[in-house]
Parts: sequence; C-alpha cells; structure tokens
Amino acid sequence: MSVMKRLLLLLIGLSTCIVHAQEITPPFAAVVDQQLTVTHPDGQSLTLPIPGTIVRLTWDAAAARLAVLTLEDALTLYTATLDGEITRLNTAELEAFPPAFTAQGDILYVAVGENRVLDPQIDYQAKLMRIAPDSAAQPVQVGAFSLILECDGGASTPMHMQYAAEAGLLGTSLYLQETPYGILHSRSCAGVDYALLDPATGLDTPIVDQQPLTRAALSADGRTLAAARLTFNPPDHATQLVLIDLATLAVTPLQTAYQPDQLAWGIDTALYYTARQPIADLMQTLSPQDQATVKRQAFNQDAAAQIELPAYALRIQQLDLARPAAETTVFQGEGFAVGRLTSTAAGLYFSVVPNGETWLQAILDGTVTSPYSPQARLTVPVAVYQLASDQTPALIHPNMRLLTLHP
Repeated sequence: MSVMKRLLLLLIGLSTCIVHAQEITPPFAAVVDQQLTVTHPDGQSLTLPIPGTIVRLTWDAAAARLAVLTLEDALTLYTATLDGEITRLNTAELEAFPPAFTAQGDILYVAVGENRVLDPQIDYQAKLMRIAPDSAAQPVQVGAFSLILECDGGASTPMHMQYAAEAGLLGTSLYLQETPYGILHSRSCAGVDYALLDPATGLDTPIVDQQPLTRAALSADGRTLAAARLTFNPPDHATQLVLIDLATLAVTPLQTAYQPDQLAWGIDTALYYTARQPIADLMQTLSPQDQATVKRQAFNQDAAAQIELPAYALRIQQLDLARPAAETTVFQGEGFAVGRLTSTAAGLYFSVVPNGETWLQAILDGTVTSPYSPQARLTVPVAVYQLASDQTPALIHPNMRLLTLHP
C-alpha cells in the first residue's frame, strides 16, 4: 500500500471523531489563523490581537495569565489575561528563550548580554531577568550564564519549518524553568545541554553527561528532568532516554523500545515519548521528470543531485516508571513528526506535522515555488489530536500551532 493511500485511510478513520477546539478541557492557548486564541475556565474562547508572529506561550500557575513571546521587528514579551488584557513588558533586547513564571507570579526571561559576538573563543554571558507582569514594571537581573551561540542546522523543507516552530530548532526548544533547586536553562542557542542557576549565589552549575542532552521535560514537582541523550553518528544520530535528579544532578539512563524524540510527563509515574521511523523516500515515488522539477524548484539543484525526502511512521509510547519494563504503544500513525506533546488530567494531547506529499504536489502543480514561502507551509498544516481513554485519536483542530494547555 502506498504512503499516500495509508495516509488517506488514517485521515478517513480520524474524520469520524473530529471535535472543535472549544471542547478542549480549558484553559488552553494556541495559535489559529495567526491569532492567539485562549479559553475561559467556562470554555468560552476569545481571540487576542497580539502583534507579530507568536513564538512561545507559557501559563502562570493560576491559569489566569499567559506570557507570550512574539517576533515583530525584534523579539517582544507580552502578557495576556483571560479577560483580554494585553500588556507589553519593558524588556531590553531578548534571547529566544520561552518566558517562565516564578512561584510569586513574576516572569523570568533571558536578555541579550553585553558581549554578544559569534566568536566561540569569547565567553558570552546572557542575562537572566525577572519582571512583574505590569506595563510600569522594571526588570531586575537575577543572574547571568554562559550561552553558546553556535546553532548549526536549519530548515530545508516546510515540514522542517513547522516542526521547528512547534518543538524548536531540529526538535529541541530553548528551555527556562524555575525549580526547587534553581533556575533550569539551556546552555546553547540550539537548546542543547542544561544548567541550574542559583539566584541567591549567582552560581551556574552545568548538568554534565557523557553526551549532549536535549528534549528537556520537567516533572510536575520540579525535581526530575527527563531528557534525550544525543550521540552523534552521521548521517543518523542515536538518542537515549535519561532521567536527571536535580537534587544531585545524577543521570540515569532508561532502556526504551524505540529512540525517543519528544518527551512529556504524564499522571503519577507515567512518562511519554514519541518516536519517528522512516518508511519511504518520497522522491522515489516521483517520475524522473517530476524529480527534476522538485530538485530545481524546491532545492535549486540540478537533476543529478542526490536528494532524499523521507516520510515517517510515528508512534507515542507510554512508560510506567514504577515498573521500568512496562512500555505501551498508545498511538501509531504517519507524519513527519510529533511536534508538541502534553499530558493533562483530561488526556494526552499532541500535534502532528504531516509528511510532504501535498507539498510535493503543490510544487509540481506550480502553486508553490519556494519551500520557505507561507504558501509552502500551508500545504503541511499542523493538526492537533487528543488521545481518548480507549487510545482513539480525536482530531481537535486541523490547523493549530503551539497548543499550550495548563498542567
């Protein structure tokens, strides 16, 4: 059975259980039609006119306010409440870290330091800042930490771009979060490797492992970090799930049936991870003439260039950390990647970036000429699903970005 036929069968099966975005257990926030949509606790939704492209969203503990990082002419930080109040905060130039709320309700963010130059020989110190969610508030510096500015890799197709928008560069987002042991943050602009900064002393302690760490996911109590240990082995890289005790910074590897991609904590002792496995090269499904057209239009290459365009099978696995040998497959489907993965008391929610069949057809039809255009991204819309108790994936919305549910 062809990749396209399997995809159509999956969509037909899902079409019987479509629900509306308003039916997500509130509160939630997401980007729909380039607009920020939030819900009230009673389930009523509203659209908030925040300027620019929304990059990241974060809820406060009370689910009453969002911190919103946007890209206008520069990165800008806003707050938004469920009654529609929007406030632009007085920050200096920002790094692209997601904002994070403190236990007191202030907002943590990372500002550009004094010596930001792309020179690996110079120790660049980014500024960790705190500000109250008020238009008159002035920021206070909490500390500073070394930030590596070498970010290799990028997007070559609209699928890569959608995945990066959902999950971060190459699937790893920058990280910033308050914990009982300090402020956890990424150590590089690519989101790779982590450290704990003590606001009382200014001491920044790296989390050291034998390989780089990515895909951070913090447990609900803030005491254990799940991450993926990344072993470079070009052209493929290997990942392994690890747990990090933030009290001791001890790293414990876990065996899994598949190599983990995105991670999310569940209820009690559950931990979820996604996995991707290539199932086809979409270029090989095209005639030589169509291959030449795609190479020329999408990649600016001649017909002799060797270009692969993999399609993937996806799965979501559930681990029970109380029983390390217990692992269950809770979802299987096809797509380029699972972008976002969130577990709440209402169930497991996830977003899927599709494989590139529709994009390829648009290139061949002449309706899309560049992989970097907004029209190209429209051919691979990000769909959001909720996993029901019987493991049936219900389609929440066919085109929704940055779904952010309150834990």
